[in-house]
Parts: sequence; structure tokens; C-alpha cells
Amino acid sequence: MKNAIEIYNLTKEYGNTIALENVTISCAHNKIYGLLGRNGAGKTTLMHLLAGQLLPTEGSIHIYGENVYENHEALAKICYIGPFSNINNYVKAYRVRDFFKTASLFYPNWDQDFADKLIRLFSLDIKKHYRNLSSGMLSMVSIVISLASRAPLTLLDEPYTGLDAAARQEFYDVLAEDYSNHPRTIIFSTHLIDEASKLFEDVILLHQGQILLQKSLETLEESSFVITGDEEILKSVLSNKNIIRIENMGRRAAYSLYDTLSEQEKPVLTQAGLEVRSLTLQQLFVYLTANKEGLRC
Repeated sequence: MKNAIEIYNLTKEYGNTIALENVTISCAHNKIYGLLGRNGAGKTTLMHLLAGQLLPTEGSIHIYGENVYENHEALAKICYIGPFSNINNYVKAYRVRDFFKTASLFYPNWDQDFADKLIRLFSLDIKKHYRNLSSGMLSMVSIVISLASRAPLTLLDEPYTGLDAAARQEFYDVLAEDYSNHPRTIIFSTHLIDEASKLFEDVILLHQGQILLQKSLETLEESSFVITGDEEILKSVLSNKNIIRIENMGRRAAYSLYDTLSEQEKPVLTQAGLEVRSLTLQQLFVYLTANKEGLRC
């Protein structure tokens, strides 16, 4: 099988609303993908479709070569824990240990030793009822299931709701370590972009239901800069570049660009009195999705 995920011309409509339109992407085996997009961009809809919880309006999705909708064997290879607020009243009677017991029966690669390790790490009380769990504790339950499932495809949709900075860092650390020991395909949707970006190998950027770009993190880092200096010089030397944001500061300005700078160009810019710095991934995301003009992505 060439790729873990193959999505072709995918469209999802809800009545008159188009949540996703003509989306085509592929995801390789054993990579971590950052799924980025503003609120309403279609990230959660895409997650639901990948998890077989929705049917496409048009197009196709194949996970490990199979259509996953109502396909139990294929679904056992996918772990997607949606918001616990959507669960039914029967499940709301669960204790924490019941969630883990149910997950262990569904996922064939479930690792109980690893689950126990994470329970200790996050200080989870497995005797607590669902109704007594904070949003942070529910996130920890979701994280334990997602990681201990050892599912070949793991979908993490804003998995850290309610977690403080220290707990989020513990999650990032354990995810990175476990991924290095047990590689699989992970799609990680997040708004805390700079905080989580060190985990990403590739980035998928959704904007208004369409794919704006899918590129490696390394490529994005090599193609995004902010250049500061005299505005007239900036206009002259960057006239052929893809400028995505301009900030004016009197006679000076900062030009953010999504384009390449050759090794020959960089010293020329410096000699012209311009300062060249890299954009963060979060800055690039904000500027690209705020831009109204056509982008050469």
C-alpha cells in the first residue's frame, strides 16, 4: 500500500453549507501531520470522515486501501476520540476505568501496560464517574485511549482542552517518545501551532473547506520570512516575491513573504541594510489564511 490515507475530490455538504470542497490529499505511513485551519475551516468534519462517522457527499476516502464506513475491521485501525460532550446517557454512567476497558476490547493493539503508565503520569483516578471529571481530566482520558490504542491511524482533534501548559508539555513529550518507539500515522489538529509544531513532519492547511497547502514542515520553514528595513528598498528588491503581509512603520516596513530566498539573495538583502528573519509556523498560518488574494502555495 503506497499511502495510509488517500482522499480524492472529497466534498461534504450539510444542507446548503459546504464544509469541505474538492479536497484531495494523501498521507504516508508513519508520519505526524499537523492539520491547521481557522474555526469553521472543516478540520473536525475531515476527522469525522476519516473515522468513518460521516459519508462524503462526493469523492472518496480510503484508509489503508479500504473504505472505512461501516467497515468494522478497517475502523479498528483508526482511533478518533471525539468530544465527550456528545456521548449518550448510558456512557455518561461510566467510570474512568470503564472507558479504558471498552477501548481495550475494541482496539486489537491495545497496550494495557502503556495505558497504566499514562494513568499514573496524569494522576487519573480510574474510579471517578464521568460526571465528576473536569474538561482537563476528560482530555487526559482521551489522550490515554488515543495513545494506548496503538491504532495505525490516530486522529487527535484539539486533544488538550482544559490542560494547563505543564500538562500539555507532558503530553507532547510522551507523544514524541511513544511515536519514536511505535511509529504510526498521526493527524493532529491544533490551534496552539507554535507549541505543537515541533511534533509535525508535514502540515495540511485547510481554509474555507479547501486545501490551501500540504507541505513538509522543513519546506515551510525554508519558504517563509519576514524582512525589515527601508520601505523603498523593500519594494525594489522584493518586487518579484510572494508578499503575504506588509506592516508599515514610518519609512520602515516589515514584509512577510511565502517564497524562496536563494543563498545568493540573502547576503544581497543584508548588504542593502535589510534584516531577514524566519516566520514562525503560527505567523505563516495567520498571514496565509488572512490573505484575500491568490496565493502561490
